[in-house]
Amino acid sequence: MQAIEMPIPEGDVGGEQTVEDKLPACFSTGTESLLQVTDLFKSYRLGQRSLPVLEGLSLDVKIGELVVIMGPSGSGKSTLLNCLSAIDVPDAGSVSLAGTLVDYDSEKARTALRRERVGIVFQFFNLIPTLSVRENILLPLMIRGKVKCEDRERADQLLIQIGLESRGDHLPSQLSGGEMQLTSIARALIHGPELLLADEPTGNVNPRIAEDILETLAGAAKARGVAILMVTHSAEHAAWADRVCFLKDGQIAAVLRQGRRRDQVALIHDYLANLAI
Repeated sequence: MQAIEMPIPEGDVGGEQTVEDKLPACFSTGTESLLQVTDLFKSYRLGQRSLPVLEGLSLDVKIGELVVIMGPSGSGKSTLLNCLSAIDVPDAGSVSLAGTLVDYDSEKARTALRRERVGIVFQFFNLIPTLSVRENILLPLMIRGKVKCEDRERADQLLIQIGLESRGDHLPSQLSGGEMQLTSIARALIHGPELLLADEPTGNVNPRIAEDILETLAGAAKARGVAILMVTHSAEHAAWADRVCFLKDGQIAAVLRQGRRRDQVALIHDYLANLAI
């Protein structure tokens, strides 16, 4: 099933909302593609049955692009992120990062992918309670070996960027939920990943902090050239994206391109309604 463009409501919606004639809508138009997913299949065993989750999904994300995935619970959003981070192994299809195919057959290669090329932001933070904020940010580098002086300087710069420069020596228990999520984003960026995967990063914080998180993610995409794939159920938060991809029946069913943010929220709700998501 090829992704389609849903009808746009009449009125002044602003911004370009169409998809290009020569490409499937699930593919971006930039020449600097970072992530390419082709015909991805993934199913799980449920007793004697096989439960299909991803059914030939294709997607492309370019350098510096923030792409949101939306869809109902159980539609495969988290499964997609797990396959892209090589936590899960797809049944069929291919994933390419900067032109290099992900080697799912090698556990060593899958681990190296997460340590060196992909950053992950979890919904529930996953911070180590006995480590300070700064140490949590440095954790991916600590796992790889000795932390250098320039690594600590990079961590301090990230603390400044997320507004927690005075909290580096605090424990996670001394932070708010939003501050913990910002810390987890800094941790995901510390090793300079090419791709950042964020699973409901704004799901457990208040609206003001959610905006800080979205600004941080959008800034990372534009300033650092990181390709970001974010899952969210919120139309308001999805409106920050360069593209919103709607997942249904294991495939990208439709795509909405960036427009004026105040108009995007209503458009996203229309897409969800039209797709019965």
